[in-house]
Amino acid sequence: MSTSGIILLIFMFVMFTILFSFKNKLSWEKKSGRIIIDVFAILAFIYFVAARWAWNIKGCIENIDSPFKQLRDINLSKSLLLDLCPLMAFLMPIFIVSGGKKKTWAKVVAPVTIIGAAVTIFGQCIFQDISADQFIEYFFIGIVPNRMYFMMHFLSMFMAVWVLMECDRFCIKDHFRTFMFYCVWIMYITLCSRLLDIEWNVTGLVENDWISPNGEYHVVYNLFKLPFPYITIFWYTVVLVVNYLMTLCKNVSILRIKHKDSKNEEFKDPDKKPIDFTRYVPINPDDAQYYQWSDEMYNKAHGY
Repeated sequence: MSTSGIILLIFMFVMFTILFSFKNKLSWEKKSGRIIIDVFAILAFIYFVAARWAWNIKGCIENIDSPFKQLRDINLSKSLLLDLCPLMAFLMPIFIVSGGKKKTWAKVVAPVTIIGAAVTIFGQCIFQDISADQFIEYFFIGIVPNRMYFMMHFLSMFMAVWVLMECDRFCIKDHFRTFMFYCVWIMYITLCSRLLDIEWNVTGLVENDWISPNGEYHVVYNLFKLPFPYITIFWYTVVLVVNYLMTLCKNVSILRIKHKDSKNEEFKDPDKKPIDFTRYVPINPDDAQYYQWSDEMYNKAHGY
């Protein structure tokens, strides 16, 4: 691993430690917590549009008639958000800000956002050897042609982890929404790529994304060596399974918290008032009535 990769890992570790440490203050149960994540999402959205998407659209306009089809296709694909990670960088802030207290759709896309960002960061970003004089540019903006490469994926994953940490359990409706999102997303990619004849950077739905050394999923192809389109079917199945396992882990964690809380409540009886022994002041300890009172208080205190 390169020195730049170690720095990126340390940065991520610190940021997620801060997120988990301030979990109570960033809770959606508090108005301040919801305001903070909304502001964070708005800033992340502006950052993505200014540093990445506007640059992609500019490149698309400049290269729309380029004789190099790969250059034309990649710019067009990025402008139309046919690639998973830019799409999530665009949708996640919108779903957070417009999702109200429950942030339903942000919760739905959070698992696949984490998967896509994690695969890119741990599969590519931290293993790139970036020189010291280029590191700041790479960290914040990205080196051409990989504009905002690390920061876009990190911000998306950071918001998605935040959402997954604070959301409620995944119900049947959430799984149905997830299925519908995948269907609409794949239909959108397929429709755009077919109508506009895009053969690069369409989230693995074309052969060039896998077979070509310049393809965005060529590293995955080298690992499994499955022919197209079986590699696409296999990879999408893996993503769906991991997505489901993440929602399952979320539900199990909530059940454990509720079970722990119910166990703690067993030792509490809100209807039982503590006995105030200071009200009872015996006048004559030698009196027989005192011993009778003492026995009654002992039995009452111990539930006899």
